[in-house]
Amino acid sequence: MDRLIIATGARSRRLNISGNDSKNIFTLKDLQDGIHIKKYVDEKRPRRVAVLGGGFIGLEMCEAFRLRNMETFLFCRRDLPAGNLEKEISEKILKELQENGVYFLPYHEPVAFKRNGNGEVTSLETNKAHFPADMVLMAVGVIPNVEIAREAGVEFGKTGAIRTDTAQKTNLVDSYTAGDCCEVFNLV
Repeated sequence: MDRLIIATGARSRRLNISGNDSKNIFTLKDLQDGIHIKKYVDEKRPRRVAVLGGGFIGLEMCEAFRLRNMETFLFCRRDLPAGNLEKEISEKILKELQENGVYFLPYHEPVAFKRNGNGEVTSLETNKAHFPADMVLMAVGVIPNVEIAREAGVEFGKTGAIRTDTAQKTNLVDSYTAGDCCEVFNLV
């Protein structure tokens, strides 16, 4: 019996603000993204980096940037990093960030990027202030890759990802989905 499994994953989300297509704004979803970031850091030697997003990727990259002696600023919409974890754990993460020289800026919403004539970000403007930056990492979530599923007539849930039942079935006969392209039933 034939079955279709849709596992098309996701891509990094980019903020839809002025200057978001600058040469020195990066996302990190796969190995190629990591190679591009490393190449830029090795060649341009940025001193100050703005990390947008306090999730796992943003936190891990804060550590990587600090190990390269880069002045690192973590901008977060919430009061604590790793906001999906228990408050006590997020507080410990914040303490660790601060002890390792990462500047944590809570309740900052990026508004725009200022660029130079070469198309590179020179500063980040948030709802609260203006910050110089030589490089930006956007770690603000993912967008499910659902274009193929949309063409096939698959239904989507409220998040824009593929809707499933508790067995990961879609609305199409003999069609299942898994991974970052779909919503998942959460018993909790």
